[in-house]
Amino acid sequence: MQVTQDLIQAQAERTERARSAILAGKLLVTRTSPQQWTVKNGDKLPYVVSLKPSQSDFVGNDWTCTCMDFQQRGPLILCKHIEGVRLLEA
Repeated sequence: MQVTQDLIQAQAERTERARSAILAGKLLVTRTSPQQWTVKNGDKLPYVVSLKPSQSDFVGNDWTCTCMDFQQRGPLILCKHIEGVRLLEA
């Protein structure tokens, strides 16, 4: 139970960071292909966010990002770069 609450909290924090950065004009999202975006956060180097549609009806889409946060915690927790794409593409 606690693990689930920790994951929910961690995801909510990243979603809020993405929302705040978008509203502040600090998160720049550029679509580079139908399933790929570059996301620039302030003065940092851009990260590449990719979406691979799932082949299963029971599993959602497979998101990836080149940032360290996603490399360490994904795919259970989506980083703010992925959340930024999801918020802007919704």
